[in-house]
Amino acid sequence: MEWLMTVGQISKLFNITSETLRHYDRIGLLKPIINEDNGYRYYSLKEIEMLDLILDAKYLEIPLSNIKEALKNESIDNYIDLIDLQEKTIDEKIEHLLKIKEQAKQKKEILNEMLNFENNYDFEKLEIKNEDNTIVFIPIEYLINSKIKQKDSSLRSLYLEPWMIMYEAKDKNTLIDDKKYMAIYEYNTSNLIIEEDKKIYKKKYKGNFIKTKFVGTMDEVEEYIKLILSNFYDNKENLNLDISINWIWVVYNEKGTINFVEITIPLD
Repeated sequence: MEWLMTVGQISKLFNITSETLRHYDRIGLLKPIINEDNGYRYYSLKEIEMLDLILDAKYLEIPLSNIKEALKNESIDNYIDLIDLQEKTIDEKIEHLLKIKEQAKQKKEILNEMLNFENNYDFEKLEIKNEDNTIVFIPIEYLINSKIKQKDSSLRSLYLEPWMIMYEAKDKNTLIDDKKYMAIYEYNTSNLIIEEDKKIYKKKYKGNFIKTKFVGTMDEVEEYIKLILSNFYDNKENLNLDISINWIWVVYNEKGTINFVEITIPLD
């Protein structure tokens, strides 16, 4: 006599509900043996082995339709196909988790740097770098209305891309922020899908730039920039400089929004 288990026994053995088994029966994924005399449903070792494969695949979030396709002929080859699919899914999940782990590591490093950061008011010691960069300007409405997409959103959220805001320094005491465009270095756009549009434009920046980081509110950031301008452009009235603010991280406390930013100011 064939060894059989009831629906209740299978439910307890695999820690699943009877409704789950009925659902698998309805969709033709796992059919029980039905006693024609009393209508009771039973499962043999063959169905138990199939259920084990199904639940492993389901745990990996493989769609039931894919599982059904792999098992439809109940052949060894089809079982192998399902296991191959499981292995592929596992590899994809491992890759995804490794990306998340690396992001967590980077975030922790940034937050530790922010926690221990001291703003530099010794302007003569600020870093000056020679750069040759192209900046892409994208309308803010494009970001809000999801017109900008990511090739791989698992790398980071769209808002965590290295966006910049731009200021125009008319003079040492007047900063005008660009309220229409967000900016990003062209070399940071590899993960973005940006369709060419007349509203999107690029601007090349070449020369020496003051590069410094700062922690504080945006009002404090602006005051800090003005101090730097007063130090380096003390004898110049009209400036017309494009200054970029690159967000590294943002936190909130009793003072409000605290920004960790990198400031880039061109030097004539």
